[in-house]
Amino acid sequence: GITLYFDGAVDDDWAELGNWWQDDEHTVAATALPTAADSVVATASINSNSGSAATVVDFTISGGSVLSIEITVTGTATFSGNATANAGTVNGNATFTNSSVNTGTVAGTATFNSDALNCFGTAETFVPDPPPECL
Repeated sequence: GITLYFDGAVDDDWAELGNWWQDDEHTVAATALPTAADSVVATASINSNSGSAATVVDFTISGGSVLSIEITVTGTATFSGNATANAGTVNGNATFTNSSVNTGTVAGTATFNSDALNCFGTAETFVPDPPPECL
């Protein structure tokens, strides 16, 4: 697999090819959407998916962006950075760091590090348990 980069250049739709790049500088346009063999790095919010199910190996989102769709990860979903949030469903394990938050569902283990919070989100397993909660 390869790593593809989502920057929301066209809109916030996972299935819009114009949002995807082959490099982290966003200069080489992707020729296909991510597959189950690929990993994804997102620096913009993903709020819709007009295409088929989103399945990847690893998923990383940062920059205050929000994931609002259902995604399946066979590796780990990583949420990093102030105001970065899971508002959707992660089928798999997720790690939250650096003031990121879980307001959605993690159908696996949700791990919280360094000021990350669980804000009424759900998970099969929390680490630590109970997780650090929003006030």
